[in-house]
Amino acid sequence: VSGRELLVAALVGCDVICRMGLAPTVGSCVSGMSFTYQCGTFGAAAAAARALGLDEDATVAALGLAYNMASGNQQPLTEGSQSVRVQQGVATQMGVTAALMAAEGLAGPREALEGTFGYFRVYHGGRYDRHALLKDLGAEFQLMNMSFKPWPCCRFIHPAIDATLEILGRRPLAEAEVDAVRVRVDNLNHYNVVCDPLAEKQAPRTPAEAQFALPFVIATVLLRGRLTLADLNPDALSDPAVRRLARRVTTEISPEARRADGRAGYPPGRVEVRLASGEVLRAEIPISKGHPDRPLGDGELTAKFRDCASIGAWPYGRAAQDRIIEAVLGIERVADVREITALLTAPTAE
Repeated sequence: VSGRELLVAALVGCDVICRMGLAPTVGSCVSGMSFTYQCGTFGAAAAAARALGLDEDATVAALGLAYNMASGNQQPLTEGSQSVRVQQGVATQMGVTAALMAAEGLAGPREALEGTFGYFRVYHGGRYDRHALLKDLGAEFQLMNMSFKPWPCCRFIHPAIDATLEILGRRPLAEAEVDAVRVRVDNLNHYNVVCDPLAEKQAPRTPAEAQFALPFVIATVLLRGRLTLADLNPDALSDPAVRRLARRVTTEISPEARRADGRAGYPPGRVEVRLASGEVLRAEIPISKGHPDRPLGDGELTAKFRDCASIGAWPYGRAAQDRIIEAVLGIERVADVREITALLTAPTAE
């Protein structure tokens, strides 16, 4: 498979994931279903089917088999469980497995999405918008509307991080100066995942919990002016200054958002910092960094990759990171993507 062929396969897979995720008319905070994991299984099957060159019947079989394997719900996100970190990989593994089975001739249900017991009826009670699935299919690709996450925590926290950094851009703040912080989150799904219950979100016990704890993350950003993976490790979680400040971070949600179905999209980031002097600093960021209308540059994306690659269980050294970055940024010119996977599966400290 060439680099260009892999890119086309990824484009197809992402389009399937996004369209299936946009179709349900009730948010995941109500249904409890994870669009990321469930739709990710279908998307991985579609991408693998394209990369394998499967025909229409075999691709339908792959999607049907993917339905047999699709799983995942919002409970791990609500608890900040470590399983959140692996479920995307599991979804991908299942989708690829479905495509490989279909390539060998195994048939799956043909009406996996809209059959009597198809995905949208069983997982979403029949509450979905068929138009979202089919509108401009093959002409408009939802990949162009996707965001990249600049910060290593739940995307739901990113608007508040951006607003906090806006405030810090005016003046640095010491812990003793901050009397209280209030963050407004006008999306019920976001609020349930990263704000409630407040006491637990102010004092996460593990790095995984911290990634879904808005009060703790905002306290970290206020004191350190950044958020990296190192700021969420076990030692950082026990920082007394951050933990004290996190107890002063509260959240609110409007009555309208509480009554909504959780499908309101990403609201602006609104943060208010009240200082011990009585001064109040406010910021509102309408569009989060990483959004298609506020995209990350290649430098920011590679910096994020380096942060992740340098602290894994098998970290990559700087030279190895350079080789991977060069290969990925030039993927369209790669004749065989095994050249890239060889770099990824052989971590080196060099």
